[in-house]
Amino acid sequence: MSDPRPGKERVDFYVLDEHGRYQPLPVPADGIYHSATLPNFWLKIAWLWMDDPSPLAALAEIVGVEQMLVALQPDPPLSSKDGS
Repeated sequence: MSDPRPGKERVDFYVLDEHGRYQPLPVPADGIYHSATLPNFWLKIAWLWMDDPSPLAALAEIVGVEQMLVALQPDPPLSSKDGS
């Protein structure tokens, strides 16, 4: 949950406990939230308050530039059944 109002920027994270209730998680001291649900997903909390965010730059930082470039490459054409 986030509050984007200028001067009141705040973010709260919650996790579902064994009783089905949401419990608050502390905001990480380093300013980086690591998802407990999505493996290898993290985000810099400061990104939430940026005036002109760059989603592609954030994604490249999360997955790595090389992995992002590989993912953006077009799939090779499928070969025909007769081998041509």
